[in-house]
Amino acid sequence: MLVIDEMRQRGGMDQPKLSLPLDGTVASRNAQGTGERLYFWACRITKMYNTRLSRVRSVFLYILLLALGTYKSRGQLPGTPLILRFTWRSTTGSGDKFETHFSSEALQHNFDGAIFYLPNASQTGCQLLWRVHNSFDHMDSTSSSEAGYIGEGDLGYPFTSQVMGTAQLIRKYNPSTGDHALAAPGEAISGYYDENFALYGYPRFGLNNEILLSNSGGGVTITSNKNAGGALWEWYWNGKEFINHADYGRLGQTSMFSSLLQNNTRANPTEAGSNVATIAGKGPFAQGSPILDFYNSGTSQVTSSVPLDFNPGVWGGGNENPVIWRDMQMGKTITVNYAGLGAVAHYQTKTYQSFSGGEIIEIPTVYLNGDFVKFYSYDADQNGGAGALVEISLPNANTYQYAYPAHGGVIAATSDGNFAFGIYAVSTSAGGTDSGFTIFNIIDGGATGPDNNSCVKLNAFAFGPFNAGWNGYSSYLISGTLANVAAQMHTLKIRGDL
Repeated sequence: MLVIDEMRQRGGMDQPKLSLPLDGTVASRNAQGTGERLYFWACRITKMYNTRLSRVRSVFLYILLLALGTYKSRGQLPGTPLILRFTWRSTTGSGDKFETHFSSEALQHNFDGAIFYLPNASQTGCQLLWRVHNSFDHMDSTSSSEAGYIGEGDLGYPFTSQVMGTAQLIRKYNPSTGDHALAAPGEAISGYYDENFALYGYPRFGLNNEILLSNSGGGVTITSNKNAGGALWEWYWNGKEFINHADYGRLGQTSMFSSLLQNNTRANPTEAGSNVATIAGKGPFAQGSPILDFYNSGTSQVTSSVPLDFNPGVWGGGNENPVIWRDMQMGKTITVNYAGLGAVAHYQTKTYQSFSGGEIIEIPTVYLNGDFVKFYSYDADQNGGAGALVEISLPNANTYQYAYPAHGGVIAATSDGNFAFGIYAVSTSAGGTDSGFTIFNIIDGGATGPDNNSCVKLNAFAFGPFNAGWNGYSSYLISGTLANVAAQMHTLKIRGDL
């Protein structure tokens, strides 16, 4: 009830590709009603933490909001969801490389992993891709009877021209053995040569669990993962790893939530990927968002992706059928050692959507390991501008609190205060892009490493609806001792950084 009372008081382009500027931009957004905000948070709790909260509590929250008259009818989605399927590759004992969209078939042979995502059904701008065979070879073809081969079934419906986030399918041929294979972009297979194949899909990365890009400055080393849409995978300071990456809903990243209720949840485009990427499911079975940008420029790291929905089942997808928001882009420019401040990084979120819509966006969310057990808010405007660090009591798992400073943020720290991590931002009322912050305790008493379930969630968020086109947001990630993180937040306020 406290959260509801608090919230009530607070009362087209041509083939877009995200090229993030190194300077911040400010999002233009419309005002949002209190009822929609209340509705978002109830759905957020019931969706993300249904496995941790009782269904009785979830139903109670839902009925309560209905009683308050805050039920939200179907709204404008931030794009168009498209169901995909995996293309897996394996090699038989006789050396025949073949593709399939059934992992159960692929796992019966020498498994090469995921090569592409392809559209799952026929639509404009796509063409059926057959798997055909003869007595010794399987081959992929646009014809069910190419060169005397016999059709076995479809592999999907690749695009006939390049669309955002896709790459050309490469069919390879080994003249010595007569074998054909589908290759990932840039993949060399000994003895095989390229054949023309003017079709396109979203590339995947075989058996790779992690394709990492690092950058360092100010005592901090950050790493992003290409497999996971370029999301922030690691943050090291003073020998300690901070970020929890037990699934693709965690990490450091952007996600958006629409106001559309469908199957008791919402559209949830997520920079890293879907909820299929569990601890055990990393690697070829993980549903990571297709990558667009993934590079360093000096002390800045630039990444972006075409986001998958976090809950593919809502849209008819599943464990082997990701759902992509093909009209959207999500990304970041993160600059370490910002303004020479050491362990301070400027985090600039940049998004594109083809339609106006969406109710809230995380700018960003960061999941920390479970040994960050003390929680704080920091308001740089309190005490005559000297700032106020206030400890927040979250004694039990699955408890949370919001904070709304005009200049400030939230911090999580280890019990001794020697390691702390904070998110700082400036509110829209003070010329920034932030609407508020959340601290969420998800500590379960178990192991506290980066691959373990126990974790702490911090975020800065902005309320929508969001305009069609580009939107940008600014925040700051800070590590150090508890005292240092608070001091750096004060420094950012004094400097006037937005």
